[in-house]
Order: sequence, then structure tokens, then C-alpha cells
Amino acid sequence: LACSASTGNCSHSMCDVGTPLLSGCNPCVTTICQNHPECCGASGGTWDEACIEYVQTDCNSNCPPPSFDPFLGSGTTAAVASTMGRRWIGIESGAHGETLAVPRITRVVRGEDETGLRRGRRARILPSFGVYRA
Repeated sequence: LACSASTGNCSHSMCDVGTPLLSGCNPCVTTICQNHPECCGASGGTWDEACIEYVQTDCNSNCPPPSFDPFLGSGTTAAVASTMGRRWIGIESGAHGETLAVPRITRVVRGEDETGLRRGRRARILPSFGVYRA
């Protein structure tokens, strides 16, 4: 099995953190719900990093690694990764990380900014991200 950005009958990809998934939306999700009910909607849980790890251990499937951009700039790589349902990690040491990238990525995940994206594409991941300052 291969995990992909495709959600099938699930509310989001089983490779992304988000709302709990319902058993039956995907054969792998059904297995995970049986073995780890805290990941699934019927138990009121949440689909978190632990549940994504179960995709590999319980279903022998691999999720794609996060997209990595060591020079975040204005955030285009993060914006595109968001529309593709991919997790991402970006690093920016310049001041424009705060002035350009963070505001833009915030708008993209809220569906308020499509600059640099294909028309009509919207973020498909949980609309949140963290900023860490060194």
C-alpha cells in the first residue's frame, strides 16, 4: 500500500494530521480504528502523528516525507505543498520570513491567497503551522 494525498472516502489523507477519520473510509484506516480507537471519529479522538505512524506499522505503508525548503523566502514551496496535501518544513533566517512568508502562508491556509498557485487550488491540510525563532 502507498499513502498518498488522495483522500478516497476519508475526510483527509491518512498521511496528514487532522480530524479523526471514520472506520471504513479506507482499508488501512479500518485496521487502525480497530487497533487504536483513539485515532477514530467514533471514539471522539484525533488523527495525530501517532496515528500517522500506525499507517506504517499497522498497514505496512509509507507516507511521503514533508517537503523541505531551507530558504523559505516568500513561502511558495510551503503554499504549494499545502495545496497538495503535503506537510512541509521551511527555514528562513532573513526578516522577510516574518514580513512575507508567515503572512502569506497564513492567507494560503485560510484560502485567502492564491498567488503562485494554480487557480482554484486551496490548502488541503489542517490550517495551522508553527513559527520557531532561534
